[in-house]
Amino acid sequence: MLALLCFTLIEGSVLGWVSAPILASIAGTLLLVTLFVRHLRTARRAVLPVELFASSRFSAANAVGFLINAGVYGELYLLGLFLQSARGADPLQAGVEMLPVTGVFVLGNLLFARLTGRWGVRGPLIAGLLLAAVAMLGLTTVSAAMPYAVMAALLVVANLGVGVAVPAMVAALVEAAGPEHANAGAATMNANRQVGTLVGVALTGIVLAATGGQWYSAAAVDFGSRRRPTWWRRCWSGASCAPRRVPDRGAGARLEP
Repeated sequence: MLALLCFTLIEGSVLGWVSAPILASIAGTLLLVTLFVRHLRTARRAVLPVELFASSRFSAANAVGFLINAGVYGELYLLGLFLQSARGADPLQAGVEMLPVTGVFVLGNLLFARLTGRWGVRGPLIAGLLLAAVAMLGLTTVSAAMPYAVMAALLVVANLGVGVAVPAMVAALVEAAGPEHANAGAATMNANRQVGTLVGVALTGIVLAATGGQWYSAAAVDFGSRRRPTWWRRCWSGASCAPRRVPDRGAGARLEP
């Protein structure tokens, strides 16, 4: 299923979206998704308890996780290529220039630990997503005239916001799953985020192909699309969608950083 999805997204712009291989791959993906969902609904001991998705908090947390990974890893994939192809950096220089952009995730995680004691989970989550959205909006103006320092500062701010939002999102998901399904819920989140990574990187490739190698145009479009996780802030603003406290981690769930 994931292999067909990956093939469709990566090869669609190469072979043509209405070519026979791509149409067959789309049909195969939809068929396998249907069979998988049917199995989950009818199996006596399903791998994933489908009743978890009846919770708006659980479903919203997974949606946010998917979009965050799609945005972050698509951004990082684009950034490494952009710095070399558009800015003329060599691989080592590009890696050094990306260090502050990637390292700030850890700072965001640590900042969340301090914020949650006072503001709970909902506030840092919404604030982190909004902060990332505003910074990415600024990056839609990227051009050859924009200094690296300005671009890097905007990316640092965006990823700091994501670094705050991710642990808040995980805490909300574990709370929604409850002790009985904490492990299954955490596994679902991790798998879902990996699929988001696949989709985000593939969509970045589609954007690059569609812009015909115009790196600044591709970067503006791609950075603009990374604002998608904030679509879910309305859900998290309601008491029914996010807990106000950090859940007890004694349930034994293992979560992806």
